[in-house]
Amino acid sequence: MLSLSSPKATPGHEIIRIAEELNADLIVLGTHGYTGWKRLTLGSVAEFVVRHAPCPVFTVKQREINEPLYRKKLAIKSI
Repeated sequence: MLSLSSPKATPGHEIIRIAEELNADLIVLGTHGYTGWKRLTLGSVAEFVVRHAPCPVFTVKQREINEPLYRKKLAIKSI
C-alpha cells in the first residue's frame, strides 16, 4: 500500500519517492504544456520529475478540447 510520506510533501517529491520505492522502470505523466509566464508562476510537477526521477519519464501533453485524436500530415512535393 502506498501512502504519502508527509501531509506537506509536494507532488513531484512524492512521485519520485514512490518510483524509487517501487523500483519503477518508467514514469508516465500528463502535462498541460504551459509555457512562459504560466509555467514560471504555476511551476511544473512534470519538469521537476523529469529532472529528478531515478528512471525515464514519458510526458504526454493534454490535447485541446476540439483537437482530433490524430492529425494527418500530408507531404506535398513541388514539381
